[in-house]
Amino acid sequence: MRIIIYELLKYNDMLKRTLILLTVALIAVTSCKKQEENQPPSKPKLLTPAKGAVVAPESITFSWEASTDAEGEAMEYDLAVSSDSVDWKYFSAGSAISKTIANKSGNGSYYAFEIGKKYYWKLSVDSKDEGGQITGSTESDVVSFYTSPSGVANLSKTSGDGFVNLAWTDPAGLTRVEVTFSPAVASITQPITVNPGVGKVELQGMQNETLYRFYVKAYNSLGHTSKPDTIKALPLSLTLIHDNEFNIYTTVQIGTQTWMRENLRATKWQDGTLMKDNWGLMYSVADQSNVYGNYYKRPDYWNGKNPCPCGYHVPSDADVLTLERFLGMPEADLLIETGVNRNDRGRLEKVGSSIKSKTGWIDYQGVSGNGLDLYGLNISPAGFYDMQTKEVKGQGSSAYIPTTTKSSENSTGTYFRFLYYDKDGITRWDYSWGGERYTIRCVKD
Repeated sequence: MRIIIYELLKYNDMLKRTLILLTVALIAVTSCKKQEENQPPSKPKLLTPAKGAVVAPESITFSWEASTDAEGEAMEYDLAVSSDSVDWKYFSAGSAISKTIANKSGNGSYYAFEIGKKYYWKLSVDSKDEGGQITGSTESDVVSFYTSPSGVANLSKTSGDGFVNLAWTDPAGLTRVEVTFSPAVASITQPITVNPGVGKVELQGMQNETLYRFYVKAYNSLGHTSKPDTIKALPLSLTLIHDNEFNIYTTVQIGTQTWMRENLRATKWQDGTLMKDNWGLMYSVADQSNVYGNYYKRPDYWNGKNPCPCGYHVPSDADVLTLERFLGMPEADLLIETGVNRNDRGRLEKVGSSIKSKTGWIDYQGVSGNGLDLYGLNISPAGFYDMQTKEVKGQGSSAYIPTTTKSSENSTGTYFRFLYYDKDGITRWDYSWGGERYTIRCVKD
């Protein structure tokens, strides 16, 4: 009996030792596993575009909150974009928390975003150890957004005495157009809602000589709005016009023609582009350009561009001949070009004096050089701008009227008209000197 008890006690001790060893081994293994486990980065939170947002398709900036990593390891993000949430295009964002993607290929990231479409985006983030090995990955939720729908096309304006009219072409899927403008007019409620198929709005009661900016937005069936199309308009009384930059000019009717009474001050062509060529600006602004206008390269350098206000053009030689006939220029003098007496055209009839301004011309041998300005054309003695000295010359003593007409195919210049302080006639000359710039008068189409 003693032997049995002894063996049982001995076995019990062995069992205890075995259990202790197993426990120690289990603790060691568990500890080893805890040391080897690496927590993935936190789930990225997408910020913009937010769910259901409507954004312009030209360039979209995606942004998110930075993830956190329990081990403090470096993290890198990959942005994914899709038009159907099935096929995804991936863009590396590195460690940044935003990424801009354009819908035109270039130096940056590109995706073919279209107007008025639904898109999806998501983000994945990887944590990496010092050796660059990925130790954990997490993916965000998927967020959908929309690109803004099409705006109106062919937006145009006409304006006049107390009114502004806008016209446009409706986009497909349109439910309404909203028009707003500033500054506000008390008698007009905004926004102005226009139904599909109308394509215009006509506004009365606008203040003359006030520049208005109009904003035209199109809405689709989802209630999404397009990026506003903008246009400016400047209502004016019947005798006033403006150029592309809204410089205002007075006009006068002489016979069958309507002329600007002032020299041009524009720095952009009628199409809105800057007057510039490979050699720089095609105009010069002088100290008294606010009085005499700007000075421009000859018309034969313009490549057919028009610097005048809408509905007006730089006169042709024929336009000026029409004016001169009305002023009383003898038919025998009309086509004379400069000769021994450079101002003999219409001298006896004082055709030149009849359109020269009443002030600004210097005297000649004690006699005033000022004109009579019988018709309100107000040709002032602006002189010309010398490109070599960068200064105005002949101011007070001469005026130049360029035309767009060449005397022949081989001509390197165009016909000009010259008026002088000491002469009563008008010189007609095919002028080709390229080192000077001249003021411009415009005539109605």
